Amino acid sequence: DGDGDGDGDGAAPGEQQSGAAASELLRIDAERATILRNERTNEEVRAALVERLRANEEASRVLSSRLPQSVTSEGLRDFLKLLSSNQMMELEVMQLELQLRMRAHLEAAMAAQLAVRDDAIDRLVEALEANGIPLPPEAEAALA
Repeated sequence: DGDGDGDGDGAAPGEQQSGAAASELLRIDAERATILRNERTNEEVRAALVERLRANEEASRVLSSRLPQSVTSEGLRDFLKLLSSNQMMELEVMQLELQLRMRAHLEAAMAAQLAVRDDAIDRLVEALEANGIPLPPEAEAALA
């Protein structure tokens, strides 16, 4: 309407920045929800793997206890025990590698979340400054 009261077609600069900040917060919230969903899925997969591991360990104990009756050759029995031990160590290595990958994934997700948070804080500070609103001293100290 051209009277400068900010109720016309275009929003005032402060309103545009507030809208952008709100949009950014919605995007951040959506990313956070995705991260939380992924974490829940990962936890469910981990729980299923732990259960399968327990079942496999129990089956291994049962088979090991029956080994002396099933295999009469002492040399073959010793070989099978070594083979079983080696496979258990390989399984432990795979478990540790999985834990490392999960930790790396979690660290990357946390770093991304912190970057998004820092960006949102920067945008909010810019919006406050653009509208002439001073930062509280506590906020200035935290951002220093």
